[in-house]
Amino acid sequence: DKLPKFDVIIIDEGQDFKPEWFEFLEGLLKDQERSSFFVFLDERQDIFHHWNGIPLDIKPFRTPLRKNCRNTRAIVEFLNREAGSDMRPFERSPVGTRVVERFVKNQTDEQTQIVRDIKDLIENNDVKPGSIVILANKPKAESCLSQTKTIGKHNLVSVGKDYEENSRNVQYATINVFKGLEADVVFMIDTDTLSEDQMSTALYVQGSRARNLLYVYRSLTEKEAAIAEKILAEIRRRLGFLRDVG
Repeated sequence: DKLPKFDVIIIDEGQDFKPEWFEFLEGLLKDQERSSFFVFLDERQDIFHHWNGIPLDIKPFRTPLRKNCRNTRAIVEFLNREAGSDMRPFERSPVGTRVVERFVKNQTDEQTQIVRDIKDLIENNDVKPGSIVILANKPKAESCLSQTKTIGKHNLVSVGKDYEENSRNVQYATINVFKGLEADVVFMIDTDTLSEDQMSTALYVQGSRARNLLYVYRSLTEKEAAIAEKILAEIRRRLGFLRDVG
């Protein structure tokens, strides 16, 4: 009885709430008939597996909110196509740069490409290291970056409790840590063990963390890697032939 009562209760990230949390908060409404209870949620972002509906006595009124105010149009279009989402970009959202997809043969190849891409952004494109976040789909010890301590002149550090956008370091995290946050540039890595459905969910949840630029690293199958190697060998052969002719 000593707990305060409210005319309006608003919950964000409702998909992360457990049923008993909703029930407790419902009891804090002043009037079950006149008070308002708003829940904003995205069922596809239920990475903690808490979502089981809203167990309230109040009959909910649902309305979809599809307008995306965070990502560039290029990222929204990519996520709609690759992750099966149905978002609409905000009218004044910038077009942005296309999403960069890298297809890698193994962890060594992935680490090499990640380091190269990040160095290029910092050294040649005036991107601040603190604006880059690497989202790994494995623990650091199992990641392709497990042995990577620095990238260029910058340390590679864990986001920890807080994401520091003005940091002089490049930061990495898992989506469990980075949930609800965003960065200018996001690198999505270590996807080789994800199933097709898991990859779709990962793209939707992790890719939407990127405000301006998204890099996605995918693993080639053995067959795809063999085909890619043959193509590269043919390109090298033809380039060598052209040099000889020249």
